[in-house]
Amino acid sequence: SSFAGYGGQYCSCIGRVFVHSSIKEKFEKQLKAAILALPIGNPLTMRGAYYGPMIDVEHANLMKKAKEQAALDGRVLVGSGDWIRQDKADEGTYVYPMVVTDVAEDAPSFQNEYFGPIIVVNGYDTLENAVASANNSRYGLTGGYTGYHPDDIEYVKENLGVGNMYINRDITGAEVGQGFGGFLNRSGDGVFNVPGTPWHIVAFMGWKRIVDNKVVGAMVPLDDLRGNHGDFGNDSFRARPEL
Repeated sequence: SSFAGYGGQYCSCIGRVFVHSSIKEKFEKQLKAAILALPIGNPLTMRGAYYGPMIDVEHANLMKKAKEQAALDGRVLVGSGDWIRQDKADEGTYVYPMVVTDVAEDAPSFQNEYFGPIIVVNGYDTLENAVASANNSRYGLTGGYTGYHPDDIEYVKENLGVGNMYINRDITGAEVGQGFGGFLNRSGDGVFNVPGTPWHIVAFMGWKRIVDNKVVGAMVPLDDLRGNHGDFGNDSFRARPEL
């Protein structure tokens, strides 16, 4: 659902999947079958429609170019048919989902975020290699891990460079009250600026750090105090206590 929902047109949509080499072929077959079974259409007019149109024709054309590039970057698992389908009945422009596999990490379809229905599936042999590949990106808004060994889960928590991490659940769907932002990269640092979080008010504040010694009294020249209190360094004034 994180890949195909809304046609892939939302910020936490999955763009890359890393699957252990021992199950990669089985995973690809299951993913392909699921995509081919997607109900595609306008959810306002088609009951049960899950995968809808692009936001506009301009974005559909961008996805067309992105799919053409993806077809050059790796082996196309699904989505090599019609690039764009214009549905006159509901005036929607549909771009069929695409999955490519065995993509080099420096390829455009691996490195770019398309905000659309294109996903890369690569295999890995060790968890360390998988995390390193996932971190090889300018982006890092959302990521997740599916697995059950406690040591592996802790390794992913510690080393996966994303601002929002989901363990053994859908890789999307931030809850109200959850901060939301990227992790030291181009996905932004807006973790505290989400409506519904306790920290949202911070977005409307100007911060000022004030250190107050809380000594009640008048401010007097430092020289008046040197005799009784010694040298106060570079301070020009000190507070004179009220006795």
